[in-house]
Amino acid sequence: MTFENRTWTISEAPFIPNKLHHTETIFTVGNGYMGVRATFEEGYPAELVSTLLHGVFDHAQGELVPELVNVPNPLPVIVEVDGEAFHMTHGTLHGYNRTLDLRKAMLERGVIWRNRKGTIVQITFQRFASLELEHVLAQRITVRALNRPCQVRIFASVDATQTNSGVAHFAQLKAAISEDRVSVSGQTGQSHYDVAVASTLQAGDPACKMRPADQIELQPALQAECSLEKEQMATFYKYSAIHSNRDTADPLAAAHKTLDACVARGWESLAAAHEREWDVYWQGSDVEIEGDETAQRGIRFAIYHVLIAAPRHDEH
Repeated sequence: MTFENRTWTISEAPFIPNKLHHTETIFTVGNGYMGVRATFEEGYPAELVSTLLHGVFDHAQGELVPELVNVPNPLPVIVEVDGEAFHMTHGTLHGYNRTLDLRKAMLERGVIWRNRKGTIVQITFQRFASLELEHVLAQRITVRALNRPCQVRIFASVDATQTNSGVAHFAQLKAAISEDRVSVSGQTGQSHYDVAVASTLQAGDPACKMRPADQIELQPALQAECSLEKEQMATFYKYSAIHSNRDTADPLAAAHKTLDACVARGWESLAAAHEREWDVYWQGSDVEIEGDETAQRGIRFAIYHVLIAAPRHDEH
């Protein structure tokens, strides 16, 4: 990696479990409307899952102060290889790297994983919170068969079981599922904010079989299945839209409309527009430090987190 690239990237390799909460914070993605903590798509023991909408607060009974509400988690994606679900604690991890590209505001995690049956795959997870379409969280998952043919199944869900460290802020939640979409909508108990999170799963190969997964309460999911030959790769796209009644009268309808736009445009268009918006931001905000790589990367990391933490789409 060149000096220039190093000053724009924060990387983790190998994975260090006892720094889990630290790196979940460091690798957060956001856009000023939402902030999404860098938990793994498949989950991990003792993780701190958090998706926050800036400005959506609630004061739960018995709590001293209002707090930002942890909304339903749009991230979950389970990758099954020959019937075994990928997880960082199962099977054998032969390679791991996670990188946050500050210039593009794109988080990428790559693993080489061997399941208990001996099948070895390369899995890459990418995500960004769009700076162009502030209600969009986009994910791309690629699976490559490395040593032999395999069967791959993807489960993509919205998880509404999240709380604020045990404090539940939603008085009511409703999950829905259709052929190509899942959603969770609800209202906070004290502040009466309506929030909707909707997701769709798309496969790069139209031959992949797509259908709703078995219903789990407050965790609606979609699934896709395909067969891979050795060295073949499958790509899947998960788009999530998040809206509240701070920005629209009907958050669920708005979320579905946003997903329509995501599906029509696709990953390449969404990612390119997102990167262009970040390029404009960096042109006006970057600070250059000569002769000190650590300081240069540090100031860019701080500037990145200033943007993702502060609302920029309204005056509230």
